[in-house]
Amino acid sequence: MTSTDGLGEALVDGVLRLLTDLDPYFLDPGGPEGVPAGEYDIEARPLAKLLSQNGFITPEQVDAAWLEYFDEPVSDVVGEDRARELVAGLNGLIHRTRG
Repeated sequence: MTSTDGLGEALVDGVLRLLTDLDPYFLDPGGPEGVPAGEYDIEARPLAKLLSQNGFITPEQVDAAWLEYFDEPVSDVVGEDRARELVAGLNGLIHRTRG
């Protein structure tokens, strides 16, 4: 994965890893019967950009970014608890990549 858009590769990779683990649509990215491993890359980049620019991300920002690609917020897809876990994981990434 490249960082040609100015985002740190480690941050984008971390966001992609969290989205792949969440796998809201049960696509099994990288799995034997699943879609390619980078399936959620297009959604990972705007989230990484928000993290990089702001130093944090909110649940509302995650839902808004998700709505750019899907007809529903990610919190509706996976539930509020899992969406909060995603946001916590995303915010943890920025501290690891900057620290």
